[in-house]
Amino acid sequence: MSIIIETERLLLREILDTDLEGMFALDNNPNVHHYLGKNPILTIDKSQDYINNIRKQYLENGIGRYAVILKETNQFIGWCGIKYITEPENGHVNFYEIGYRFIEAFWGKGFGYESAKAWLDYGFNTMNIKTIYASAHVDNKGSRHILEKLGMQTKNEFEWNKIPCIWFELENKQHTMTTIKIAGVPEHFNLPWHLALENNEFKQQNIDLQWTDVPEGTGKMCQMLRSGETDIAVILTEGIVKDIVAGNPSRIVQVYVDSPLIWGIHVAANSSYQTIPDLEYKKAAISRLGSGSQLMAYVNAGNENWDTANLEFEIVNTIDGAVEALTAGTADYFMWERFMTKPLVDKGIFRRVGDCPTPWPCFVIAVREEVLEKQPEIIKTILKIINKKTANFKEIANIDTILAEKYHQKTADIQEWLSLTHWSQKPLSKNLLNNVQNQLFDLKIIDKKGTFEEIVKAI
Repeated sequence: MSIIIETERLLLREILDTDLEGMFALDNNPNVHHYLGKNPILTIDKSQDYINNIRKQYLENGIGRYAVILKETNQFIGWCGIKYITEPENGHVNFYEIGYRFIEAFWGKGFGYESAKAWLDYGFNTMNIKTIYASAHVDNKGSRHILEKLGMQTKNEFEWNKIPCIWFELENKQHTMTTIKIAGVPEHFNLPWHLALENNEFKQQNIDLQWTDVPEGTGKMCQMLRSGETDIAVILTEGIVKDIVAGNPSRIVQVYVDSPLIWGIHVAANSSYQTIPDLEYKKAAISRLGSGSQLMAYVNAGNENWDTANLEFEIVNTIDGAVEALTAGTADYFMWERFMTKPLVDKGIFRRVGDCPTPWPCFVIAVREEVLEKQPEIIKTILKIINKKTANFKEIANIDTILAEKYHQKTADIQEWLSLTHWSQKPLSKNLLNNVQNQLFDLKIIDKKGTFEEIVKAI
């Protein structure tokens, strides 16, 4: 944390371990806690726990309560600041709240208003927060007066931990929301994005992230990046590398899923094909030219030492098109993510004859160059939000059941998939890119290699 705010009489800086005695003096006073549940702390260890929690919020949310220092004496007199609230409160969740608390000897001197006004200005003008919220005990006239003087609007009464409170809100009149378009396949890999969207985690950072499901896959998303139909794509590594080398004006900013994608190789359930070698010289169903399903057909051919010049393709657009093609016999096999295709195997529509894992991390995040140039901070914020979500994704209670229900899969299959899937929060390395390009070049999927700087953008 490097934020330091200065007012006429005060210095607002992060709370440190050296503030321990001041924090204990603050919260040990029964008068300070009169409107907070009348439960002052009794040991200094509790104050240390409180400091540790605040400093954890700095790391997780980039903001939190700050120490208020009287410039004249360099004395700790209390705290004030903006906190990011992630638990439900008065029908709101994932919002910014302003709060303050002062040592009794410094009440009635205007320090609450002075510090809170500085934080409101910072929240609106620097953080571009759309709405800042606050609450006060219904009988706490002093705190209510500060909030009203700040221009905050009374909305309703509610109970917080059985304490009767009044809810306040203040809109940022100069607030602007940045719209960013993002595309991805409608698969379980992308549930972290949808959870963050449902929790308004991007909107809380003034980003209107507009998600588009693209069942056609990577080839379609490459077209969308080229045309500007999307700004960001969560896309297969091999597909976007190939397309950037071919002129797509986008850059890879991060690896999204570090584990390989396990492509199931499927035939119609009543087909005579029993093994992968049976499919040599047969026609592969693909979603479109340049798609992951086409590129992985080349990878599979390379694994089997087939002549890739003999590969034939039937364009089917979507997985439903693949069902029609294999059933009608216009295509012989179809490669798609094994677990997403498992329900079709369970229903007796497809039969899986083998697997073909990608020899590289399966998904990356690609962004159009124009967006990277104009909105680098917005892209950084988006990555920060999704990285926090993916880092803790497997720890979400009952996530296996949630995924199974949403994507119509068996819980046991989802549990296996979760055990094999690892999300990443890191950029694409030079060595990894070289590995991908070398294999694509050897398979004659690309006829030239791009430089690291042409394909990857560090932000």
